[in-house]
Amino acid sequence: MKQGGEVLSLMLTILLCIFWTIPVAFVQSISNVEGLTGLLPFLKEPVEKYAWLSEALSVFAPLLLVIFLSLLPKILLVFVKFELGIEIETFKHPSLFVKLAAFSIIQTFFIVSYAHINE
Repeated sequence: MKQGGEVLSLMLTILLCIFWTIPVAFVQSISNVEGLTGLLPFLKEPVEKYAWLSEALSVFAPLLLVIFLSLLPKILLVFVKFELGIEIETFKHPSLFVKLAAFSIIQTFFIVSYAHINE
């Protein structure tokens, strides 16, 4: 039972790591208003008409990224609970630390490097 929970936790973490890049890439595209208006042409007119919209999108993107990053430990804590080794909600669990470290390394080095190669 415990091994099944560990495998489930690992698979969910891998899936999260893969699909996490989609919303993060979207948030990064919001911060680049010129790129966003290129992707979504209907935004070009409002951005040109209202100068504050460009600044608001530039400020909103980092805030949204901070929200995503603050939710990450809570999501991974749910996955760690499948391992049946944790009984109370605590952020001092070794498996959670390993998952956060692996997630950060993969996102920082491999995904970002891959994205820069494809630009």
